[in-house]
Amino acid sequence: MKRSFLFLFFFIGQYAFPSPSPFQWGVIDDSKQENESQRYQALYQALSEDPNATLKLINFPSLDAATKALESNGVQLLTLRPSEFLEVRKKLGMKAVAIFLFQGNPYHHSLFLSRSNTKAKSLMAFKAKRLGLGKDHSLSTHRVPLLELTKNKINPDSFFSKVIKDLNHSQLELALVKGEIDLAAGSDIVHESLLKSKKIKASDLKIIQQSEPIPNEILLMNESFLNTSPGKKIKMKISELISKKTELPAGTVPEPWVGIAEVPSELFDKFENQLKSQ
Repeated sequence: MKRSFLFLFFFIGQYAFPSPSPFQWGVIDDSKQENESQRYQALYQALSEDPNATLKLINFPSLDAATKALESNGVQLLTLRPSEFLEVRKKLGMKAVAIFLFQGNPYHHSLFLSRSNTKAKSLMAFKAKRLGLGKDHSLSTHRVPLLELTKNKINPDSFFSKVIKDLNHSQLELALVKGEIDLAAGSDIVHESLLKSKKIKASDLKIIQQSEPIPNEILLMNESFLNTSPGKKIKMKISELISKKTELPAGTVPEPWVGIAEVPSELFDKFENQLKSQ
């Protein structure tokens, strides 16, 4: 009777009191939190080595809130955009453990795109035309494009007849195809995605200018957690995935990523210098 009672208590406990998540994963100000959780579910299960683990990304309103949670062990892993990582990479205790790969590279590019039927071959040919830019915080559709214009000695407010801002990546290319703007800032990541989903055709647009490499998103952890037994297990699994490069089982990392790699500090050094020159 006693053994039966203990078995029943254990059986009920497994479902009434499920085991805690292997580790907590955070993102910053992501408006599509539920969708992002689903996108990274397979990678979460791979890192935790638990095929039944369910990821619920923790959303933070700011980089400061996210890193404080990382320092206090409120979360053990953060996904950061390159500009966010630049702000914390020299902070004591912060350790970038991996960078995502796009088309096999730890970087992507900002693009200036136009319709294919335009005769223009350079940015200078778009004087008095309409320019589309993304939101202020966007590297590939706002900050880097402004840097590219500066390199070409172009003041967007006086050079273009109209500057439309705050469009998202997809809206910029679709507005270009529709003829609502003449030149659009974009990224090769989104451009590739729109082509793949057939929302645009390869014959619709052409690249006028491509930027220097922009680092991809990275995975950040706290060094103190990495020294714990659970942290060492996650780091070991990350190292295993890195060793496989892009030869990972389908779906392990979400699109557009194809794998993860060690974080190249020189890539961020160069990118940081570019942004400082803006």
